Amino acid sequence: TYINDNNNYSELFENIDQTRVRELLDLLDLNVQSLIDDSNAADTYSYIYENNMYALTLDNIKVIFKHNDLPVVNLDSAIYTSIEETELNELQGYVHQELPTFVDNLMFAPGNIYESSDTIVSLMDEDIQTSDIIKLIKHNDTLWDDCKDITDKDVVSTLFAENKIKMTFKNVKHY
Repeated sequence: TYINDNNNYSELFENIDQTRVRELLDLLDLNVQSLIDDSNAADTYSYIYENNMYALTLDNIKVIFKHNDLPVVNLDSAIYTSIEETELNELQGYVHQELPTFVDNLMFAPGNIYESSDTIVSLMDEDIQTSDIIKLIKHNDTLWDDCKDITDKDVVSTLFAENKIKMTFKNVKHY
């Protein structure tokens, strides 16, 4: 729709009662591609954000971080880790709801190579396939401190084969 693809959507609602705007937004199947922070005007931003009516893109996540006065410097290189370190519960919930797609679209981005090992381990408890965890390990430049919490032998083998883990006696023994 027009609203999904255009970043001037907030202008459409400037002189309309906010209750009516929200009723209209609820009727539309919104997936806004270019989120804008119009919180000083019609404030459609808040409603769109709180109701997950936007696409999970790097640019939209940057808008959300900026709106909440959070630094965006690490989003290009560790987007999931950056989100998990915030208190943005709505964004975290939306990411978890769309996690497999989020991993495919954003975590495998060429510059996203510094996700923390703890973050990648946490994905093993989610609806992410082991093959994707292994691809994430290979994709990232992160050096893991240990592998004691990892039970999947293929994941542990990948850490060693790709030189992504510190060579300590404990790690080798676990392997």
